[in-house]
Amino acid sequence: MSTDVEGDVRAALHEIADDARAAPLMQRLEAGRTAARAGRAGRWTVVAVAASVVALVLAAVSLSVLRSDEPPVVEPTVHPPKVIRLADAESPRPGRSSLLLVLADPAAERFVHEKPAYLLPVGSQAATRLTESGVNPTWTEHLSLDGTRVIREVNQGALEASGDQKWMEVVDLRTGGLTRVPGSVGYCPALSPDNRLVAVNRDRDVAIIDLVSGTRRIVDQVIDYCGGLAWTPDSTRLVVHGQNASLVVDRQGRRLARIPRAYPVNGSMSWSPDGSRLLLYQPEAGRFVSQDDASGTLTRLHRPAGALRPVGWAGSRIVWLVGPAGEQRLVTTDQSGHDPRPWTRLDTDSMPIEAISWSTALRGTAAGG
Repeated sequence: MSTDVEGDVRAALHEIADDARAAPLMQRLEAGRTAARAGRAGRWTVVAVAASVVALVLAAVSLSVLRSDEPPVVEPTVHPPKVIRLADAESPRPGRSSLLLVLADPAAERFVHEKPAYLLPVGSQAATRLTESGVNPTWTEHLSLDGTRVIREVNQGALEASGDQKWMEVVDLRTGGLTRVPGSVGYCPALSPDNRLVAVNRDRDVAIIDLVSGTRRIVDQVIDYCGGLAWTPDSTRLVVHGQNASLVVDRQGRRLARIPRAYPVNGSMSWSPDGSRLLLYQPEAGRFVSQDDASGTLTRLHRPAGALRPVGWAGSRIVWLVGPAGEQRLVTTDQSGHDPRPWTRLDTDSMPIEAISWSTALRGTAAGG
């Protein structure tokens, strides 16, 4: 690179020298002021040309420096901190949050184990632990779309020999207030984006419960499957895990469509923010796909290196969980799984991530997506 630049400089100087013409001494003296003015104009011309050469050299050097670095990463317009760390603080009301991490202790017992949940308050660089529901362990937790609430499943039977008592509750992160979902006995609840409805898996059906009126709608012929309940961003439809297919129903539980041999990847996080695409897993083929909601067209996703699974969307880009426990991070790709770009690294003290969800604050349009 330096040889090329030096050659360009020499060539430019030669051109300047070639333009110079010798003049007899007496002629210059006789020219008087005219010659003086012409000499000054000539010097300004040389200066201007020399400045152009210097600018050319600087541009070439700058280009070489830029090319020597790694390709620049185009970040989503809205994104989390470069590294999300766990704070020592614990609170029942951390405030509106942009991200929720549910961790698991791999050394704990299978049925009685701690699943700490950490929330990243909006504008914060560290995640605060959410205070648990009394002494009862929490089995699943998900952040609401607007970041103001957490819906979680509490299991009292895990600590008591008599009976298995489960209930669903909504935590208001701004006040710490708890709202018990009426008549909710089941598994892995999903809160609608408008915070009005809760869908709950049961043994052979799904109950859709209105938090205001208490009204319940039932969707039958489904399979109890955590992560299989996916609300559309506008709260008008729900995808449930059915027999050999996913069923699309409306708010009243009426069937609208069927998606054969494919299931939502991570609950409501499977929907793109504009509701145009849905992340699905095809167990028979062992692959992840993205479905266009309007046409039903499927796009096979190419798994980035080290990726475990897709976990949601950042604008029009897919977010993947990548790396082993203790070194996990989030990476975004385009809608076919190509063009991987770093999004954030998760410093979780070597504890594996069981679930992750984020609010509208991190679902903004991704630059270059």
